Amino acid sequence: MKKPHKAHCSFCRKSYRVVGPLVEGPGNVYICTECIELCQSIIVQEKRRRQRLAGTSASFPAPELLRERLHQVVGALVLDMKSLADAVSSHYANQANSQQRGNEKNLLLLIGPSRSAAIFLARAIAHVVDVPFARGDAEDLCRIRDVADSEDSMFLRLLEAADFDIDAAQRGIVFLDGMDRRDAQEELVDLLEGGSSRVKLFPQELRIDIVSMLFVCFGAFLELDELIARRGRHPEQPILDDDLLTLGVLPSFVRRLRAIVRVSPLEEHAMTHLVVSADLKRWPNDSNI
Repeated sequence: MKKPHKAHCSFCRKSYRVVGPLVEGPGNVYICTECIELCQSIIVQEKRRRQRLAGTSASFPAPELLRERLHQVVGALVLDMKSLADAVSSHYANQANSQQRGNEKNLLLLIGPSRSAAIFLARAIAHVVDVPFARGDAEDLCRIRDVADSEDSMFLRLLEAADFDIDAAQRGIVFLDGMDRRDAQEELVDLLEGGSSRVKLFPQELRIDIVSMLFVCFGAFLELDELIARRGRHPEQPILDDDLLTLGVLPSFVRRLRAIVRVSPLEEHAMTHLVVSADLKRWPNDSNI
């Protein structure tokens, strides 16, 4: 390393007085330690990206194994674990198949009284499947059409969770709250039909493909149990597409559902089991669960 007189980094153009010692290469080319670290980060991310692409279909657990892993982490939250595991598995199996990629059934609907339980379940799925995770809500969907607001969008947060590996982010999981609102359903369907979304990364803008993402939607649907009871069924029986349509859920939203899953409240004994059984040390921090 040296400090040549009036030398600047050939990459970021900063003076050695600002960034410190420079490494000199042939032809009076210099690079600073900040740019070296950035290059190392890019190389590491590219290696991760290639490893993920190479292992996407081979490393994804079979439905039975996925069901077992999810049961170990969130067994107290889900009654129909088979439907949940089959839905997640079929989504990612389709994405690994070039002929099936972009299948429009990329929504998983969670229904229950506890938002915290739904967030925990969505994060557990991302943890078990080993994909990036981000969360948003109906307001995010309304703002995201304006690129000026995309600086704080759920898709930017997903990119951050993926270490800005775009391919990994495009296979990620997005949790969306407040999806018992019809306007939110309309916004999501319109967004999915567009196939991509803009994300503002200063000083430029990029488009991220969203058709391969799994959107885990949550809503309370307070009148649902009463409707099911009037139809002579027990609340713990499977929720049918027709039940949602009767409640006024958007038909184009229902058509995209892979599964409808009831989520139990996070009671104290269930939370204790989850905290003890889940490998929370590997999860990214989230103080709003």
